[in-house]
Amino acid sequence: MSASPPLFLPPLLNARLWHLAFNQLPRINEQLVQGREGIFFGAEQNEQRKTRRLTLPVLAIGGEESSGAGVRNTMKLVAEDVQTVVLAGQRPLGR
Repeated sequence: MSASPPLFLPPLLNARLWHLAFNQLPRINEQLVQGREGIFFGAEQNEQRKTRRLTLPVLAIGGEESSGAGVRNTMKLVAEDVQTVVLAGQRPLGR
């Protein structure tokens, strides 16, 4: 069993890493973010990131019955070299 990160972080690290724990919540994170995606994703400096396209190869993996090729389409917005794998019969977790 791997060690858990500390529960309380210094304020600067907390401001940068809060989304890691938030993304581990089942279902509630999607409910809290729905309709407010700009606030959630804006906190991750996406405006700055989208100005520099990735030049390294990116592997985009999606489940056939969930995101499918949507992962590839999203990654093509930010990366030059995107390889795609769609896993047959795969659904979102928890469904």
